[in-house]
Amino acid sequence: LGARRPALLRLVMASGMRVSALGILTGVEVSLAGTRLLSAMLVDISALDPVTFLAAPALLLAAALAATVLPALRATRVDPAGVIRDS
Repeated sequence: LGARRPALLRLVMASGMRVSALGILTGVEVSLAGTRLLSAMLVDISALDPVTFLAAPALLLAAALAATVLPALRATRVDPAGVIRDS
């Protein structure tokens, strides 16, 4: 209540991106741990292919950013007094 729009946008974006980053980091760790199991199935590619280990998290991070922007912008347009009155 009383926060400026940029501060609210930053708060909502940080909250959404924090969860996404934690999931991406966990996924990268699990992927790195599972490379030994998958190395026998991979043909013509290294189990620790740097392009894959950089491109996949970057793509997921971009998707998470896109999915977080709309709710964050919507949160900046809400009238706080109306929300309190309606609840």
